[in-house]
Amino acid sequence: MAAASLPELPIRVMDSQQLSMGLGWQAIIAARAAQRGLSLDKVCQEMERVTGRVRAVAALPSLWYVQRGGRIGKATALLGTALNMKPLVQVLHGEVLPVANVRTWHKALKRLAEYIIAAGPSVELAVLNAANPQDGEVLADLLKDYFPRERMLMGEAGATITTHLGPGQWVFAVCWPSSKSGCQPDLQD
Repeated sequence: MAAASLPELPIRVMDSQQLSMGLGWQAIIAARAAQRGLSLDKVCQEMERVTGRVRAVAALPSLWYVQRGGRIGKATALLGTALNMKPLVQVLHGEVLPVANVRTWHKALKRLAEYIIAAGPSVELAVLNAANPQDGEVLADLLKDYFPRERMLMGEAGATITTHLGPGQWVFAVCWPSSKSGCQPDLQD
């Protein structure tokens, strides 16, 4: 609607198929491409190359907020709570998909790190938390041999995603793996 109301401006609407830093990495790529003087078409091409490769993965301590938001049923949330399950989910190609269920928080963090490492070498990596910086640090430490700690973006997740997943205790990693074909986004001239 905003683009339609400004027809004199060259605005393209694209679906990031992501959230949080999954969208953030794509915006950074677009900004880098624009700073290099690429045309709008080329900027959009750069973003499209990255869109399918961004992975957002989260470890959740509870299904309560996910159930309250209507994303799962009460029976699923109750069963997960009764079994003390700590689900890992990912956002990939615009869908929230299950990754694994584990029974302790420490195992959830370890499995989250294993999943990110198994995705292959990353170009960029962000570790976000919801009022839980200590577990963000734990995850960063688990990933430090995989990705240079000084290049990891560390921070707190935004209000929208925290509303959907619930406050505290969960950690969220967004990586942008290099493709197996060697096709990497052009980050420099």
